[in-house]
This record gives sequence, C-alpha cells and structure tokens, in this order.
Amino acid sequence: MAFTSEHFGDRLVDSVNRSFRDLPELLEGLTRALVVQARLAALELELDGMRVLRLQRGRHGLASRWQAVALEGGGQGWGDAAFLPIVITFAGRSIGVMRSQPEDPRDLDGPLPALLAQFAQQCGRLVKRYQLEHWSRERWGQPLRLVGLSRAFRDLDRFIEIAAASPLPVMLRGEFGTEKFQLAAAIHCCGPCADGPFVQVDCVHPDGLPAEWLAAADGGTLFLANIDELAVPLQRALPPHFPSRLGQWPAARPTSSLRVIASTTADLRDEVAQGRFSRTLATEFDFLGVTIPPIRDRVEDIDALVCDAIARLGHQVDTKRTDELIHICRAYAWPENLSEVERVVARVATMTGTAPIRDVDIQRHAPHIVAPGFAEPAMPSILRVEDAESPLDHWARRAVRPDDDEDLYDVHVALRRSLAHLGRCYDQPVTLAELAALTGISPSHLSALFRSVVGAPFKSLLRHIRILKAREQLSANPAASVTDVAFQVGFADLSYFERSFRRIVGQSPREFRRAAHRVAPRMPLPPVLSGSISDLAE
Repeated sequence: MAFTSEHFGDRLVDSVNRSFRDLPELLEGLTRALVVQARLAALELELDGMRVLRLQRGRHGLASRWQAVALEGGGQGWGDAAFLPIVITFAGRSIGVMRSQPEDPRDLDGPLPALLAQFAQQCGRLVKRYQLEHWSRERWGQPLRLVGLSRAFRDLDRFIEIAAASPLPVMLRGEFGTEKFQLAAAIHCCGPCADGPFVQVDCVHPDGLPAEWLAAADGGTLFLANIDELAVPLQRALPPHFPSRLGQWPAARPTSSLRVIASTTADLRDEVAQGRFSRTLATEFDFLGVTIPPIRDRVEDIDALVCDAIARLGHQVDTKRTDELIHICRAYAWPENLSEVERVVARVATMTGTAPIRDVDIQRHAPHIVAPGFAEPAMPSILRVEDAESPLDHWARRAVRPDDDEDLYDVHVALRRSLAHLGRCYDQPVTLAELAALTGISPSHLSALFRSVVGAPFKSLLRHIRILKAREQLSANPAASVTDVAFQVGFADLSYFERSFRRIVGQSPREFRRAAHRVAPRMPLPPVLSGSISDLAE
C-alpha cells in the first residue's frame, strides 16, 4: 500500500493553509486535498446545520458539490465492502459523520482509517472555529476568527475542545498581541454556557470590584485578562468571591455555574517568587493551561493571517496578495504578533488602493518589516539596517515617537509613560527608581513590565534608543564627529559607545556613516525617528 502517515497531517494542511472566507470553502479545500493525497474514490461530509459536501472521482477528474441531503442509504451506492463511516465528535458530542471510499479497498487494512479519523475530528474543530465567528458577530457585532492550520494552531484547537467541556479554570499564556482573547471566547462559546454572559475584566485597569465581576458573569464565563497585572489589593479582595477549587477559602455564595479563564504575558511562578502575585491565588488557576505560540514560531500561518487581514478590509485577496508580500512577512519576527500583523497589513493595503502589494510598497509604508536585501539601491542605508530590527529595536523605535504611535494605548500606562520619557530624555542619566517615581508604580513592578512586554531591562532599551539617535545623526551629517555624536546621545565612554554600536548595528560608527552617504550622496535624509517620521512612513 502506498499511503502512509507521511502523506498526511502537516503536508495536507500546508497545501491549503491560507485564508478561507467561509467554512464551506475551507472544508471543500481540505477534503479535495484529502481525496487526492489519500487516494480516495469518493468522500461525503455531513455536519450539523450544514449542507452535505460530496466529492467523487469520475472520467473528468474530481468533482465536488454541496447538496441538501446525504447519499441515500448512507454510502451504500459506493459499494458496501469499501465504505468507511467515521462519526465526528466535539467534546464528546456527535456533530456529524464522514463517509469515504478508497480507490484500493486494501488501504483500509493499513493506517488509512486512523488518519481519516484524525482528519474528521479536525473538521469538527474547524466547525467550532466558525461557530466562534458566528457567536461573536451576534454577541458584539464583530466577528472573531482563529486563523491558521499550522501544527501549533491545530494543537490549540484540541485544547479548546478539552477546555470547553470542562468547568476547570483555564490559564492562557502568551506574548503581547497573541490570540488570548479569541481563545477565551472560543472556549466559552463552544461550551455548555455559550448562551450565558462572557464578562471580560482588564486587570490592568479594572472597572468595579471582584464581587461585581463574578456576579455579572454568573451562569457564564469570567475572563480575567492580564491577571499578572492585577493590583495587590484586588488580589486580596478576589478570593472571598472567587470559587476555590482547592478549598482554600469559603465562597461568599455558590458559583458552580461560573467558569473562570485568565490570561497572562508573564510567568506567574516568577511573579509569585518575586512577591508580586499571590501564591494562593496563582494555584487556583493552575489546572488547565496552554501557551499560545508567537507568530514567529508558526510561520506556516503567515499567508493565512495576511490574507485574512486583507479580506476583512474589503479588498480582493487574489488581487492584493503577492508572493513578495508573503515572503517579506514570513521573514519578519512580528514582535507584537497578530496585533502588528493586522496594523501593518491594513496600512499597506489601504495605501496601495486596488493595486497588488509589491516589495516597493512595503519599503515605503512599512520599511521596518523588510529584511536586508530587499532595499532599493537608492534607499538610505539607515532604513536598510533598521529593517532587520530586533524586538529591542522595535520598542526603541516606538519610544522615540509615542505621539505618533496610536497603538501604544494598549500598553500598560506606566510602561507607556516610561517609553515616552526614555524617548525624550535619552541623552540624560536615568535610573529605574526615577522612572518608577515618574510613572507611579514600584521599581520592581516597572522592571517586570519591561521584562514581560519589552523583553529586556530598561537599560538595554535605553542603549538601543541612544544608538538609534546616533544613527540618525551620522546619516544626516557626513561630517559628524563620532566622538561628538557619542556624547550628544548620552554615552560618556567613547569605547563603550563604539562597542555598543557595532554589536547592535553590525558596523562601526565610521563604517555606518560612510555607507549611508555612499548609498545616497545627494539625498537629504529627514530626521529618522523624529517628529517627521510620518514623512518616512509615507
């Protein structure tokens, strides 16, 4: 038998891992790929609330169609000996059936039945993804989508199925910008309390008190977003109302119909060890948990995510999407994950109108995502160096232009103020204690924000900001003295400045200055990362 598990799974879904605007289109794309790769003669997919999808090979190739009812007799017309029915379930409940007929009946004696069963179960999970879209559109007037078919994201589908059927608390871990809210909503709407309330509390700036949160969510789900940011007084106020699964405290009233989901960008164990989070409260969330992988760890989903963002803007995906766009997006690290994908794609797609998105368009409207090698010969070298930005480069760039960065609103207010201060006063000495006093939180809390969101101590970020400003000065003035630039941007030690510059930029300051003016000898450069950044972006 030629068919083995090697031909299934990742290779099958990779062939169709792009954005499908509706569930029938997605299921048809997947089942057609399955019929071809699994050497099936026919396949029929019947799911609750949907028409029946039937695919069959014939003299003119593979034909597929949606019909109102399943094949009469449950597939008997295909030959009883080779007919294989598989019941599709989700969280233990039957939601449909898949019937298939292999070209060679002997395939049924190998791994094919088990692999077809895996495929059928994934179809059931995809149905639930689109249930989330329908539920959120009716609930909030705005559809939520979970996009991607990578192995990592299919693992999240399995977790949603398990968590939705359980009343246990759930902890969603993930970097800034990952799909924590979408997963929380999916767990709620795929579970038995889908018709009940879904109450989200932003623990950074919560409204009301714990008793009010739980009362509002009774009979549904309480989603505590950014639980690691919950103030210590509220950590103490929550237990008397929170239903303890471990019997650590008596509940004020029975809340057996309430389920709790929380999300965090920090490791709660580290927060507990540092004394910033209640150990008792943390243990109450330590039941079901999952880490949402960042975009850089599921590059296979980039095409689907980009196409979905284009389509939701109302553009024609087939017109706007280009291989250049996808190649550039796959090479970028996306430090802010899905939130950054959606912003960048929206900007570039809007600025290019109805035309396809080419690499020159990305160079013009989102240069920071372009890897080295894509720059046009006439483009200033400072942009080419910044294109290969690290997460620290990314946050340094945001720090020096906070007034132009509308998306800083969803960053913790203390971190936002710290970034703005570092961006303005980069050339002055500053300590963590001084920053904390300016922002109104403790130094340890501010330090934790820098580690969890920026990914580095504030001193590392300050060093990157100073190097960015040095690059600006060296690019703008071919006669600039390296020593003067070092002192002007806040370095008191010239040798330390040169070592830092080479480590971050990959060139010495003098090499960088020569390259910048050799590439564009007669092109006046606007101040990079200054008040005129919009000129560069446009």
